[in-house]
Amino acid sequence: MPEFELGKKTASLAKGLTARLLGLSLFAWAAVFALTGHLLFASLLNALKSSGVDFEKIDPAHNLVPAAQILLFALQTGLIVYALVKAGLDMKRTLAAVAALIFAVSMLMLTFVSAQCDLYGLCL
Repeated sequence: MPEFELGKKTASLAKGLTARLLGLSLFAWAAVFALTGHLLFASLLNALKSSGVDFEKIDPAHNLVPAAQILLFALQTGLIVYALVKAGLDMKRTLAAVAALIFAVSMLMLTFVSAQCDLYGLCL
């Protein structure tokens, strides 16, 4: 396949994906944020750690990262509740919202423990 043709197909695919993503509702975006937020934050922290950031020096009391994780969960909860109220309280969306928040709090607990170990060396 020539490079020009591959480029055209890739651009077409990207355009279609962008249109599809822009068509999602606020509730769908809030649910995706609740499902991926902590994983993305933990990945960012690990990337910073591997690039040489010394979290022990920045935060000797070990309060900054857990506070950021709790604030992230509060933001996820607020966004889910707002999107749920705005979209209407039907049973399917309510169950999806509860499931997304249960997953988010589970990821909060897992990433809290892994962050303490990976960033500060305080492994269980």
